[in-house]
Amino acid sequence: MASAPSGLARASSGLSKLLSGKFTRDLPIFFENPDGSMAEGVPPGYKDVTPPRSPRGRGELDLLLFGTAASGPGLFDDISDLYDRHSRMFGVLLVTQLVVEVMFNTLYLMHRSRAIAQVHMIYPGVPMDTLWKIFWAVIGCEFLYMVVHYTAGIVALGTRRPRHYKTYVNVAVVGLIGQALLAYGNKFNLLVFLLRLVSYMSGKFLRHIAQALLLVPANVGAEALAQAHSV
Repeated sequence: MASAPSGLARASSGLSKLLSGKFTRDLPIFFENPDGSMAEGVPPGYKDVTPPRSPRGRGELDLLLFGTAASGPGLFDDISDLYDRHSRMFGVLLVTQLVVEVMFNTLYLMHRSRAIAQVHMIYPGVPMDTLWKIFWAVIGCEFLYMVVHYTAGIVALGTRRPRHYKTYVNVAVVGLIGQALLAYGNKFNLLVFLLRLVSYMSGKFLRHIAQALLLVPANVGAEALAQAHSV
């Protein structure tokens, strides 16, 4: 009968240790604020790891982007250059996607009678008036989506905030699903689908880089480089 109280005592002792933080690692914790900015919570007595001397390896950037907050000389500049390169590629991708979608929708509108006739052959039980109403509704939704899609991409590029890139990624997912569903209406285009898929992956990658830029102060590289030269 004495084993039950001892087991309860051990459980309460373990819970008290867990609540007191003895089972947690003494590492900083990063939080994302509602406005998209990042904040760092540092435990008492924590000290940053001393940055390595120059020359250094390129592994620090990979560690930071994949979840480990490292610091070193020129780290902010490296991440900023990486962001600039990929943001330019993302901008070119958006322009290319816009041109392709406008051309495809224009051709689709020019040959709308043939497209409706093909859909009517697949679904002969649907009246032509209903097919035309569905056609113009799809065109309207497509136009509305293009406005939201490219607006979200431009805002993300202009602000460089992770939450805006997250919004763009969510919009891109909706576009991928919508483009796949349009196959039932004879409006599926493989090139448009691939461009939306690449833009989705590019926006998701830029979001991670933008988060890394918020975690590394702009002067961390200069301070670490001055410490390395002073040794």
